[in-house]
Formats: sequence, C-alpha cells, structure tokens
Amino acid sequence: MENKVKFVWVVVGGMVLVAVGFGLGRWSMNSRIEELENRVVVLEGLLGETNKNGCFGKSLEPIGPTRIATVTYVIDGDTIEVDEEERVRYLGINTPESGRPYFTEATNENKRLVEGKEVKLELDVQTKDQYGRTLAYVWVEDMLMIIPFSQM
Repeated sequence: MENKVKFVWVVVGGMVLVAVGFGLGRWSMNSRIEELENRVVVLEGLLGETNKNGCFGKSLEPIGPTRIATVTYVIDGDTIEVDEEERVRYLGINTPESGRPYFTEATNENKRLVEGKEVKLELDVQTKDQYGRTLAYVWVEDMLMIIPFSQM
C-alpha cells in the first residue's frame, strides 16, 4: 500500500510541475511575441515604405555602370525590350514562364511598372546571358525593380 501512495504522489507531483511549466511557458511566450513584434516594426522601418508603384526598398544608388533606356515592349515578368531593339533580362527576379501558373499576372505587373517608361539599366559583371539578352538590374524613378509576390 505504501508503494501505491508514493506512486500517486510522484504522479501528482509530476502533473503539478508540468502544469506550472506550461504556465511559465505561456508568460515567457507572450514576452517573446512582443519582442518579435517590436523587431518587425524595426525591420519595416529599415525597409522603407512601399512607393506609389508597389516597389519595395529605400531609394538607393546603382553601384555598377549604368545607362538610360526606354522600355518599348514587355516580353514577360522578367524580360523587357528597350529602345525597340535590345532584350533585357532582369537580374534578381525570376518569374514564371509562358504556360505556367501566374505567368499572365507577372507579365501584367511588369507592364504596369515599366512599360513605356525611361529606365536605368545597371550592368553586373556578366552582361549577357546564353540567349544574348542583356543582364541588368532595372531602375525606375530611382527605385530598384523588385516585383513582390504579394503584388502578383
């Protein structure tokens, strides 16, 4: 009988410790959530505001060689034609190809952002891809073009 009583007290004591542990964990979790919320606010401030075209980031300056061109045709979500002759493939963006889900949305968003506009092309170390397209970061109104998924 004595062993049964000890066993019951061990089980009850364990349950009490577990319950207290969960309670403490909840208090600790609330403070962690508040800390994460504060970090999100700080990160949002660092990213800057979304500009009127839906592009993210603060105004930056290109660090590589640049040139000005006019977008004459949007081919898809990450490729444009400039000055009626040169195809430019965006660096830093990869959108769906023709026939894939969201191809149309990506292409339409790219049209909304750059079609008919004067852009600044910033070249990187590799200036051409295997298809002969110019590889460049594309800047519009001093904003680096990054099409956020939430905009597609």
